[in-house]
Amino acid sequence: MVNMKLYRYSNYSTVGQERLRLDEFSIIKHTKCGVWIDVYGAKKFVNFSHQKKYAYTTKELAFTAFRYRKLRQLKILRGQMERAEEALRLTMEAAEPNYVPLFGMW
Repeated sequence: MVNMKLYRYSNYSTVGQERLRLDEFSIIKHTKCGVWIDVYGAKKFVNFSHQKKYAYTTKELAFTAFRYRKLRQLKILRGQMERAEEALRLTMEAAEPNYVPLFGMW
């Protein structure tokens, strides 16, 4: 069998700059549902019947999956930010008349 690899894009930060990285994973074992891959010394199973996978058979699929992961991450983070802003707004409304903000405490 051909020495097939799977691919996964990820991002990482360097000093003031965000970068992309393409990882290539060697297949350790084939099964009827998927494959086991070597992820930096640890085994990880990739089920080919699942829509979302840890790694993909082509670089193009891995890139598309990375973009979808980042879009989902942004959606989650925007929701968290909106909830935090709303909670902060509620604290400002509920503040006592003599309320003095303690900025610089955190």
